[in-house]
Parts: sequence; C-alpha cells; structure tokens
Amino acid sequence: MNHPSSNFAPTVSGREKWIVLGMLWMVCLLNYADRQAISSLFPLLERDFGFTKAQLGLIGSAFMWVYAASAPFAGYAGDRRSRKGLILGGFLFWSVMTVATGWCGRLWQFVAARALIGLGESVYFPAAASMLSDYHGPRTRSTALSFHQSAVYIGTIAGGWLGALLAERYGWRWAFYGFGGAGIVVALL
Repeated sequence: MNHPSSNFAPTVSGREKWIVLGMLWMVCLLNYADRQAISSLFPLLERDFGFTKAQLGLIGSAFMWVYAASAPFAGYAGDRRSRKGLILGGFLFWSVMTVATGWCGRLWQFVAARALIGLGESVYFPAAASMLSDYHGPRTRSTALSFHQSAVYIGTIAGGWLGALLAERYGWRWAFYGFGGAGIVVALL
C-alpha cells in the first residue's frame, strides 16, 4: 500500500545519495553535540545555581527518559509520515529548545528544556536510518550507515569539548546558543 507521503526514494544518481548522506551527517553531528554539551557544563550550573548532584542527574536524565519513551512512536511515525518532514521538523524543534536552554534559570526549566530536546531528537534516528537505507542499496548501504554513525562520535566529542570551550570563553549560555543557533541555520538551509 502506498501512502501519500511514501517513504521510498526515487531512483537517484550516485552523487545524490552521497549528498543526502552528507546532509544527514551534519544533522546527526549536531544531534549528538546538543545532547552532550550539557554534561561538560554541569560544574558551571552547580556553581551558578547551587544544583545538587541529584538535581544535575535529573537534568541530565530528563533528555533520555523522554527520548526512550518517544522513540518507538517516532519509529512508527517514520514508517507512516514524511521522513524528510520528521527530520527537519525535529531538527528545528530541538535546535530551538537548545537555544531556549540558554535562557533557563530554574531547575524545572532545565528539566523541561532537556525533555523537549529529547522529544525532538527522538524522531531523527529512525527516519534517517530508514532514509539512508532507501537511498543506498546493498552495495553502499553499510558504508553509508557507518559514515553516518561517525557523526555520533564526532558530535559527542564536539559537544563536550566545544561546549566547554564556549562556556569558558563566553559563559555557559553560549554553548546552547552556539549549538542551537547552528542547528536552526542548518535546518533552514
């Protein structure tokens, strides 16, 4: 049965499938940078707001609780809706929420912002993996998925390191403004 928002990619050129991979790689890098940045900022949040270790743990885990709970629904949506729309909509949403994290000043605000980032990011991976599998047949699929996976690790490194560097130079809020702002620009492009 073909749904109006069919997820099957048209026949594409060899170049186009690698361009799709490159675009998804950048989104994936920012996905992981956004989620990782906060852990390197915990000492600053503890100092500035007096958060306890348990409160920092709540801030850190809010993302994963919501991500884990919403991921199956995101996969279900990816099988029935436009994957491109889910990826771009989720990307824009989590990037805006990352910027909003820079405006937080209370525990509940950090918990809510991180939970909403988890919700936005949960739609990315199921839709992206499915899309890459459609664009890359048996001859290039494993290669494409492995390159895409490299963005997970590079984004994790960049989130921790660049987040701390931005915080050290400009204040912790700028880590969120930087990553979120970059995501908004890339999503709009």
